[in-house]
This record gives sequence, C-alpha cells and structure tokens, in this order.
Amino acid sequence: LSRVHNNQREIESLSRDCAHLVQQHVRSTAKWTKLVDQFNDALKELGDVRNWAQVIERDMLDVAATLELVHSSLHPNNLAEASAGDST
Repeated sequence: LSRVHNNQREIESLSRDCAHLVQQHVRSTAKWTKLVDQFNDALKELGDVRNWAQVIERDMLDVAATLELVHSSLHPNNLAEASAGDST
C-alpha cells in the first residue's frame, strides 16, 4: 500500500511538472504567433508600398507622354527644326 501511495505522489508531481511545461509552451507559442502575425503585416505593407509606387510610376509616364503630345501639337516647328539640326 505504501508503494501505491509513493507512486501516486510521483505521478502527481510529474503531472504538475508537465502542466507547468505545457503552460510555458503555450506562452512561447503565443509569442511566436504574434511575431509571425507582425511579420506578415509588415510584408503586406511592403507589398502595398510597391504596388503604390508602380501605380505612381505608370501615372507619371502617362503624364510625361501627354505633355510631350501637347508640346508637339503646340510647337510642331520645334520638331522639324530639331530634326534639321540633327542632319547637319
């Protein structure tokens, strides 16, 4: 009977140790999950910035092309003079 009682105390002690380790693991996992979520948010923000920069670049190219068309339609002789200057 004493042996059973000792085994029971040992099992209870191991059970407490195991519960403590599980709690540590839960806290550690929560920290890692938070870090991964923050990393994913940062990656999404970088993707948003990259997309924004590409949109701005396309818009600026469109503006530059439009300005060239407007300039050439307002000053058609400048293109002819520039071409004549290049051939001499």
